[in-house]
Formats: sequence, C-alpha cells, structure tokens
Amino acid sequence: MLRCLETNSTLEEFCLKETDVTEDLVKSYKDEPEKEPTEDIYCYVHCIFTNMGLIDEEGNVVVKAFMEIMPNVEEECLKKAPKIQECNDMASLKNCSI
Repeated sequence: MLRCLETNSTLEEFCLKETDVTEDLVKSYKDEPEKEPTEDIYCYVHCIFTNMGLIDEEGNVVVKAFMEIMPNVEEECLKKAPKIQECNDMASLKNCSI
C-alpha cells in the first residue's frame, strides 16, 4: 500500500506529526508492503492521500487524480470505493491494487 507513495518529505513530516505515527512504523510498512496495515498506518496514508488531492474533503475518492499519479490502480475499483470518512475506511482501497 505504501510503496506507491511518491511524496515529498514535507508532506511526510506533516502527516507523521498530524497522525502521531513514527517514521520507524512507516518504514516497516514500506519495507514489508504485504503486511496488514494498522489503524495508525491507515490514518497516515489517509493524511497523505487527502493532502495529495486523492481524497476530497467529503471523503470521496478523486479517481482522475489517482489515475494520473498511480496509473496501475484499477479505475473501476476506485469508482466503486465508498466514502473514506475514518482511517480504517482506507482498507477499501487495498482491493484496487494500491
């Protein structure tokens, strides 16, 4: 899930502080992307995706933005994704090859 993130350090630093997640925890998921994410990791990824414009203020997935940044994501899956209103809602995006 995290291996697809191409973010700048400022955004990463902001989301680390915003979600109170440690760099070590994020690194462990980048090193082992098959590992089942925790709520903390979902909150971190939600912060990143929201600030990148991949999820709007209402929690809707912005399909066009996803496809521009991550063309390997399944577009139809993204279109069917429910609103992302809580951190754990990010789990619905796992099935879209993110």
